[in-house]
Amino acid sequence: GDSGCYIISFILIYFFLRYYQYNSINLDEIFLFTFLPIIDALRLFITRIFYSGQPWKADANHMHHLIAKKYGLMTALYSQYLLSISLILLVICTEINNLLLIILATSIYIMCLYKFKKE
Repeated sequence: GDSGCYIISFILIYFFLRYYQYNSINLDEIFLFTFLPIIDALRLFITRIFYSGQPWKADANHMHHLIAKKYGLMTALYSQYLLSISLILLVICTEINNLLLIILATSIYIMCLYKFKKE
């Protein structure tokens, strides 16, 4: 629930700031770690403003909701974890330009969104 989400978020931010302070991680890498949730929230925020004028009103348009409608909750959660972990591993294990990773992650997100919105 929300409590677990807040605790995990606090722990992650604490470690991100700690590692950033000791120059063990760059700011763009922190951004890439949190990219998928950020872009999903930004898309929903903008969509809700245009459709209802209420950006804080809850709905079931998150990517994991769209996947869960077709394939079930566990598949939705595992697919989101897999996408996030893949992006994190690309950041950690490769020397790919981070801008290229952002473009890659955005295109994967848009393709998934298009596929699940269409069905």
